[in-house]
Order: sequence, then structure tokens, then C-alpha cells
Amino acid sequence: NCLRVIETAFSQADSSWQYLKARSLGNLYKYLLVKCLDSQPSFKFGLTALGFLWQVINYDPSLLGNKVVAKVVLKASSFILLPSQLCQALITKFPSLFNTITLMGYLYFYSQETVNKK
Repeated sequence: NCLRVIETAFSQADSSWQYLKARSLGNLYKYLLVKCLDSQPSFKFGLTALGFLWQVINYDPSLLGNKVVAKVVLKASSFILLPSQLCQALITKFPSLFNTITLMGYLYFYSQETVNKK
């Protein structure tokens, strides 16, 4: 379980590393959200995606108001409200409207310089 690994790692880490915990959890939920929305459309995946989105916003509130969040909400809502085949047909017909992979561009990456600045 990824969440357990992150929690364990940060529970053992020095306090100077704790500022990375929220970013790491935010990255995890962004990844899970993208993977969820890349799956076959279903009610279950739509609800799961909205739960992951809630966590993403919780850990990275700077995404609020971003265009990609609107796309995530649209795609997850389509998963929930539409039959699977119709939803997939819409995604295929309007790929740019349902493109949520750009969320991966908001992952935080850590370099030695980033760590040394803290």
C-alpha cells in the first residue's frame, strides 16, 4: 500500500524532511487520479476519481480554478452519469475535452537543490 509506505517513511524521517510529506501525498493522489480516469468508464471509477480529486485539492490547493480540474470533474461526472459505452464514445470523439493526463504536469519533483534550499 503506497499510503502506508509514505506514512511509515515520514514517521521515521527527521523533522527537516516533514515538509515533503504533503507534496508526496499530493503526488500520490494525482497519479492515482490519472490512472483511475484512464480506466474503463464506470460509476465506481467515477466516484473513486472524485475522492482522489478531493485529496489532490486538499494537498495542493493551488490547483483550484485550474482548467485541468474542470476536465477531471467533467470526466468523473461522465463516468458516474453516463452508460459506459456512451461515455467512452464521448471521450473518443472529444479527446482534448477529456484529456486529464496533463494533471501529471503538476507533480512536484525533488532535486538535491530543492532539498538543500529548505
